[in-house]
Amino acid sequence: MSNNFSKMNKYLFLVLCIIPMLSCFSQIHYEKGYFIDTDGTKVECLIKNIEWKNNPSRFDYKLSDNSEELKASTANVNEFVIYGAAKFVKATVNIDRSDQSVDGMSTKRNPEFQNETVFLRVITEGKADLFQLSDSKLEKYFFRVSESSIEQLVFKKYFIDVGKFGENNLFRQQLTVSLKCPGISLESMSSIRYNKTELAKLFITYNKCEGDIAADDHINVTQVSKKHWFNLTIRPGVEFSSFSIRNTNVNYLNMDFDNKIGFRLGMEAEFILPFNKNKWSIIIEPSYQHYKDGTINRGEHVNVRYNSIETPISIRHYFFLSDRSRIFVNAGLTLDYDMNSTIDFEKPSSSDLNISANLNYNFGTGYKFDRYSLELRYFTPRNLLNQYTYYQGAYNKVAIIVGYSLFRANGQ
Repeated sequence: MSNNFSKMNKYLFLVLCIIPMLSCFSQIHYEKGYFIDTDGTKVECLIKNIEWKNNPSRFDYKLSDNSEELKASTANVNEFVIYGAAKFVKATVNIDRSDQSVDGMSTKRNPEFQNETVFLRVITEGKADLFQLSDSKLEKYFFRVSESSIEQLVFKKYFIDVGKFGENNLFRQQLTVSLKCPGISLESMSSIRYNKTELAKLFITYNKCEGDIAADDHINVTQVSKKHWFNLTIRPGVEFSSFSIRNTNVNYLNMDFDNKIGFRLGMEAEFILPFNKNKWSIIIEPSYQHYKDGTINRGEHVNVRYNSIETPISIRHYFFLSDRSRIFVNAGLTLDYDMNSTIDFEKPSSSDLNISANLNYNFGTGYKFDRYSLELRYFTPRNLLNQYTYYQGAYNKVAIIVGYSLFRANGQ
């Protein structure tokens, strides 16, 4: 029976690998937008939306669905927009790229500028504009009031002595001087933090104060308004599992138990990562699972009772088919906490075995529609007897899980 289960595992694992590969081909990468070239000409086109976490220096586009793929960059484009998704403008600005890590932190308090031409992401627009520049090592903000030039809002951490660091918060003074408005107090300026949410709210307040009554409409879809990044889903399901014992010293202690169908109940907490259009998330799913069976080995009854709370911690990726429908894949580690789980031998001369599992991996693929979901999940074999030198207890499992989301993140 366990050989049949092993073959089923292989087929299911193959399915888990193939489905996400097929779903990749269904993704729409080109979206409607436009760019303005260096001559000031506006070109309506389809832009390949890579959903940049970091600011791009170039992008791919097509003039129509069936036309060839073309490339553009800061060399020939002043601005580009993907409707409802992102806006970037080219700017030649002074950038402080001082290392902010503890090991490489600068000892200088003042910014160390270098002049660069980059695409800046538009966060808010109005009389006062806010921009963002992100890459793997920094996140900086820039601003422009009326027709002035774009300049960096200066925030810099610097090294003073062992275990002692300072902060240059010049950006607060820059904002106090540039964004004067009855609705903005000096107290709020002195405590504002250097992050997108607080800065964008300030710029929206200023633009409204200056008579831009549609200031909220000028927020780029990097969305600075309050978002919910959390899903909570109840997850019952059915599990198909098997168990076998191998002893490397004594062959007659090798035993195969039956395949079992059991029920599981879990609660999934999903934290949506705030980039790439909500396509990536981290999931934690404590669930109760159990396996119980018995066999006769050389005239002796042997019973296994395995109850545990297992907690997969995984990364999930969504492939959106529509606003309400998506395919997903996930992979991660499974932590397991057994609860009085044992292998009992009938004869007093035989020593019972305590079950204690080690880490194993899990892979899943599924479909989600609104609040409802269905997932097929494969668990790599786990050794339930890892505390014993000569024993191995191979526990194999595949689960079919249904879900209903009690709370949902924005855009989910």
